[in-house]
Amino acid sequence: MIKFFRRIRQQLLNENKTRKYLKYAVGEIVLVVIGILIALQINNWNNQNLLHKKELNYLVEIRENLNEDLKKIEVVFEYNTKKAGAINEAFTLMGSSIETNVRVDSFGELMPTLTSYQFFSPIRISFDNMISSQSIDLISDNKLRKLLSEYYSVDFNGGTQERIKTQTRKFVDDVIPLLFNKQVIDRLLSINSQLPDIESLNFHTSPIVFGDLFGMLKNIEAQNELLLNAKSNINGLLEIINGILINDRP
Repeated sequence: MIKFFRRIRQQLLNENKTRKYLKYAVGEIVLVVIGILIALQINNWNNQNLLHKKELNYLVEIRENLNEDLKKIEVVFEYNTKKAGAINEAFTLMGSSIETNVRVDSFGELMPTLTSYQFFSPIRISFDNMISSQSIDLISDNKLRKLLSEYYSVDFNGGTQERIKTQTRKFVDDVIPLLFNKQVIDRLLSINSQLPDIESLNFHTSPIVFGDLFGMLKNIEAQNELLLNAKSNINGLLEIINGILINDRP
């Protein structure tokens, strides 16, 4: 192609057609400039397309993480329902007039649930990968970018959930010494201990144990409220993300 243009220019010079040569040269320059601009535009389109595909890939991964978060929240809700039920059973046992050995045995059956808890922590893998690669600006929807940043900035491991852990550990420390008795130690360790007889235990009258149980119940309510808010935020994020991904389908 270059040789072809060169021959035309040479022919015009040989024929002493200077004016036509200049017009042709200018036209050739214009064509070259147009070609460069078209090439730059195509390259820009390609780059934009690659960035858009990268954005969609991040959104698909974040959507998967958010759906897993919803499942984890439901697990916590289910466990909290179970634990709240166990706490209410414990209150009933503490206020009943049944025999002490029956109360102790029944309370002991509740201990595995009373002394454990469930935490929620969001899956941050995709969002953190996007942040570490400085790609947050790939999210073209300003509202979505803002809501994602707000959701992942929440400290789920502190505050309410930290109090659940602290209160549960306090309950364990307070109640375990009150439940140890001669019969339990003899059965577990096969030794003849000098601990109080089971009939002399009075943990059910302890205001500390009662307070611990009440505190755990209130912390469960606070955690449920925290996670209900998180669930609402997740559903809002999923609605926006799904809208973007659906509209992008060919």
